[in-house]
Formats: sequence, structure tokens, C-alpha cells
Amino acid sequence: MFAVVFFVMAYFNLKLTLMLIPMFPVLALFGWVFVKVTSPMFVKVRKIAAEIPGFLTEQLNGIGVLQAFSREADASAKMEALNQKRFKADISVELYTVVFFLSIVFLHPAATAAVFHYGGRMVLDGKMTVGVILLFVMYLGNLFDPIFRFSEHLSIIQRSFSAGHRIAKILELRPALTEPAQPHYLSSVRESIDFRNVWMRYKEESGWVLKDVSFTLPRGKSLAILGETGGGKTTVTSLLFRFYDFQKGHIEIDGTDIRKLSLGSLRAAIGLVQQDIYLFPGTVMENLKLMDASIPDSRVHDAIRLMGIEAFFKKHPLDKVVKEKGANLSIGEKQVISLARAMVLDQEVLVLDEATSNMDPHTERLITTAIKNLLKHKTVIIIAHRLSTVRNADRVMMISGGEVKELGTHDELLAKDGLYAKYNRLQSGEGE
Repeated sequence: MFAVVFFVMAYFNLKLTLMLIPMFPVLALFGWVFVKVTSPMFVKVRKIAAEIPGFLTEQLNGIGVLQAFSREADASAKMEALNQKRFKADISVELYTVVFFLSIVFLHPAATAAVFHYGGRMVLDGKMTVGVILLFVMYLGNLFDPIFRFSEHLSIIQRSFSAGHRIAKILELRPALTEPAQPHYLSSVRESIDFRNVWMRYKEESGWVLKDVSFTLPRGKSLAILGETGGGKTTVTSLLFRFYDFQKGHIEIDGTDIRKLSLGSLRAAIGLVQQDIYLFPGTVMENLKLMDASIPDSRVHDAIRLMGIEAFFKKHPLDKVVKEKGANLSIGEKQVISLARAMVLDQEVLVLDEATSNMDPHTERLITTAIKNLLKHKTVIIIAHRLSTVRNADRVMMISGGEVKELGTHDELLAKDGLYAKYNRLQSGEGE
């Protein structure tokens, strides 16, 4: 349409049409300036808009803490500040949008005035009729109509590009860990898990989190890892799952470097019970099966019976509805369900990361006994602070500052009268 109108105008009076051409570079300049100036502004608006729901979610999740310390007003003030920040950013963008649109709108009467001025002179000189001037004025409206519509939508296009820019950044991200080109598939742990001289740090510029860690965990045996907070206990198991990669040394399962194993088969062989439990909305049964409908109900009942926790599931029936993040369950109750889930999934290797830390003494005794009796034929790694959780482990490893300080059985380490013995005395109240 735009091209047709332009050629019709040129047909009736080429000279007057050519006089209108300079407005097109001006239009292009206005558009270029608008895009150049507002692009970072639209990105800023998107970033601020993303901050608001994130902040609101954090405050709602921690509403109990805010209420306990009377910090509701502070949270409300921060929310207000974020809204004001978003409002000011939106106003700035809209201001530029209005100025740009008005600039485009101004060109139409300017072009019309130019037609009357130069066309009028041509009429007086007898080179053009009044009808052609009126035709030009009419066609100018048709010529500017698509320009107006484009300018109206340019801010929407800019918003879309800013969102696309953020999405593109996410799509450009590459996983830190990749599958090997020709992966080996782990069907079972037949012999042992071996850490040999493993060194690990999260960033090149940061210090070593693990330093020369070595141990062997035979199939069907258990290893308890103790140490102070931040000593590297959880990092050991994170490396076993390949949540991160290590920089030096070797981690092998049955003599195969875990970096050569398929990530899916590696993680499918290892069960995890964490201190921070996540339960999904649904029934207790669905959480125990981890949404795997192929697991028969009989397997769930067998796991509960073998663990000796039937009484717990009488209080919390399998058809009981679990709210989001297990909001209607205590921390200890969620941990029992998480441990039972690991039993139901029946993975060969089981990692218990502070799995009994938030249980009452009765429940802890129940679970500790269940672990002792049921996991004799599983490979188990137990991370804990309390000695009551780890005394029945086949071996105990004391780790401090990322280094293995002691490794042996409970009795051997007590007889050694080193760090583990001191740890034992502190917890029993016999030392400082």
C-alpha cells in the first residue's frame, strides 16, 4: 500500500513527490534514536519486574520469621521501594515513547504544510492544478497511516525484544557438566566406590574445598562422614552425584571413572535423603513413589513394614494430601517420608545427609534402628554431626578444612584418642 501510494503521487507530480523524500531519513533517524535510547531502558524494566515476584516469594516464605521479629514494616517498605523503582523506570520509557510518537505525528502536518506551500506556488505558476494538491493531501494521510501504526507498535516490539534478550541469555547457557561422548552405563555397584587424591574447588580463584581426599567404600558397607560445618562433608557426596566436577584425582565406581558414566545411570543408582526435604503437592503415596506410577503399592507397603514404621503411616495415611513443600507436616515427619521414599525407590547406594537431624529422640531411634537392620546389603554414606547417628557405620571419616583427618572404625578412632575421640567427648559432655 505504501509503495502504491508513493508511485501514484510520483505519477501526478514527480517534483513535489521528490520534495517529500527528505522526511523518510528523518523518520528513520527518529526510529533509530528511539531504539538506541530505549533498548537498555526496556531491559532495565524487565529486570526490575522480575525482582518483584522474587522478592515477594521470599518474604511470603519467610513470613513467620518476619512476624516473629516484627519486621513486617521493613519488608513492606522494601516492597514499596521496588514498586517505586519499577514505576519510575516505566515512566521513563513511556515518556520517550510519547515523545517519539508525537515526533512522528508532527511530521504529517509538516509534510501537509510543505505540499500546500510548494504546491500552491506551482498552481500560481500554472504548473499544477488545485485538484492535484488535494490529491496529495489525501494520499499523505494514506502514506502516514502505516507509519503511525508502526510507531504505535514499536514500543511493544521493543518490550518483546528486551524479553527475548533475557530469554536468549538463558538459552545461551551451557551445562557445566556434559554427558561423555561414549558413556558407560552403571547397572549396579558390584565392588566399591573409590575416592583417590581428590581435589576440588568451585572457582579457579577460590580456595580448595577438598584437599587430597581418599577412601574406599566397599559394596554393602557404610561410611560415616563427620566434621565441622563447612568442612567439606556434603561436597564429597555432591561429587559422587556429579553435581560438580573435581579438578584433580579420581572418583571411580567399580574401577570406572564417574566422568565416563552416563549421568542418568549414575544418579539412578544413588538415593539421597537430604536435611532440606522437598515434598511435592499430592498424596503421601505419590511422594513415596516420586510420581512413578510403575511402582506397585505392594512395594511401598513392604518398605514401610521392613523399616518398622507402620505406626507413623497409620498417623499419616498414604492417601493423606501433602500441601506444597509439605507445609502441613513437621520437619521430622518430612524426613521420615523422605527416608521411606529412598527405601521405596530401592537404589543400591544411599546417601543420608543429616537425615535424622530434626527428629525427636523416639523417631531418631526408630530410623536409626531401621537403617541398621535394613541397609546391611546396601552401600551407605551417612553425613551427620551427632555420633548417635554414625556409631553403627562400618567406618568413620573425620574431615576438617577439606582434608581427611582420621579414617577407621568407631572403636579404632576412639582408641587413637584424636579428633574423633575429642568429638565424642564433647558430645557426651566429658570435654570442652
